[in-house]
Amino acid sequence: MTLGTRRIIYLSFIAIFLLIGAVLMFYATGYRLDLHNWRLRKVGIILLTSEQSDISIYLNNTLYPKKLISGTLSLNGLLPGDYLVRAEKDNYSPWQKKIIVRSGQTSFTEDVVLFRQSLPLPQALGKISWQSFSADKKSIVYLLLKNTSADLLSIDLASRESTLLYQLPLNIGENAEIIGWSAANKKILMNIKKNNINNYLILNIDKTMEPVLLSGFVKTGAAGKTHREFIGNSFSQVKWDNTSDETLYGLIANQLYQIDLAKKEASLYRSLEIEAEETINDFTLIEGTVYFVKTNILNSYLVKLGDKISFQIKLDRSPDYNLLPGNDQYLTVLEPKKGNLFLVNQSSFENIALSQKNNELIIKLPAKGAAWKPGSNTLLFYNDSEIFTYDLDKNEKNLVSRYGAMIKKADWYPNFLYIIALVDNQLKALEIYSQDKNIFDLLSLEQIDNFDISASGDKIFLEGKVGDQEGLYGLLVQEK
Repeated sequence: MTLGTRRIIYLSFIAIFLLIGAVLMFYATGYRLDLHNWRLRKVGIILLTSEQSDISIYLNNTLYPKKLISGTLSLNGLLPGDYLVRAEKDNYSPWQKKIIVRSGQTSFTEDVVLFRQSLPLPQALGKISWQSFSADKKSIVYLLLKNTSADLLSIDLASRESTLLYQLPLNIGENAEIIGWSAANKKILMNIKKNNINNYLILNIDKTMEPVLLSGFVKTGAAGKTHREFIGNSFSQVKWDNTSDETLYGLIANQLYQIDLAKKEASLYRSLEIEAEETINDFTLIEGTVYFVKTNILNSYLVKLGDKISFQIKLDRSPDYNLLPGNDQYLTVLEPKKGNLFLVNQSSFENIALSQKNNELIIKLPAKGAAWKPGSNTLLFYNDSEIFTYDLDKNEKNLVSRYGAMIKKADWYPNFLYIIALVDNQLKALEIYSQDKNIFDLLSLEQIDNFDISASGDKIFLEGKVGDQEGLYGLLVQEK
């Protein structure tokens, strides 16, 4: 071999070494050769996050070699561009999303949620008049109408045990309704109407006390007065104190009474300011401050009852206003028949009228139902055909979905990335914060009247009809 040939081989090896070194260096610093245009481009990453496990991931319809076991999965070394990511798991509906990978960046996707495909299982068969979840989502109370009786039952969702709380004659039980749960979710307040007279009843769901009828209480005057009078069935409205299981508030005409369960008496709390021709629609207490809605022949008013002076906001006239559970900043006033929802800033309560110039203090929305995201100023609201979220801090309203069928109810899924909606007789899960939203059809029945979601989000309980069997059903949507 000549000297020249040896030099060529020697220089060739050096060149190959330098080339391989350069390639390895570029590879190590995140560059890849894009074969479509034959140039080096810095790669990106897709980071998937989920609370579920054992999920197969497909990238542009090709199975990725690693599974999303639990927590996160990083899809590395991706050239910039659009990728279709699909997540699959046996017995679950697939999730998919188009994700853009940018050069040298990580694309975060924190909402990989798959919903289980399953059939509803009966919890109680028969005609369900209503169901109600406790605020902590640990118990359900429901009224089961039988041939001759109306049975009030509770289900402990942890133990799945069912308890008969109370039994009424059918003709009376058909008119029974639940008013609300106590602060610790141990007691319920019911109203059993008979001959158009209110009969308020307190029951403990673990049956550690006998049912208590408020009609057996006495009423006293203001503090320091000794006059006592049997209260009978005088209350037109009764509500729980939001901090105590032993205190309620009841309305007689325009007098608001504080009801003490331990003493079995009701003492005058405040007189609500109304004129002779005015009626009170609803009331609520927030940290001891009384708010109420009153109506006359011309207008309705939302009133804040202060110590020395009261403020009122004039609303559109309606006899059907309801004060819904609000949040720390806003009062929530619903007029369901007209489909109007008013959000009133508590900190800016003035003697003002509903008008365009006051729309920062009073927000009017087209809605027949609403629910606040806990600890935030974000509201879910819906009307007959549309579902929205509204971030009041950012003044951003987001249309989640629109339907040609009737929306019966919508509520937050516990992770607050999805909404569960009952559209006609179809139960759906709707992704919120995404342009290409995942929509899961969870269940379709001949009849679904109502639903509630367990605290962990693993089950949805619904009043419905499967075939010819009416009842309360549980639908497994996640395995926790």
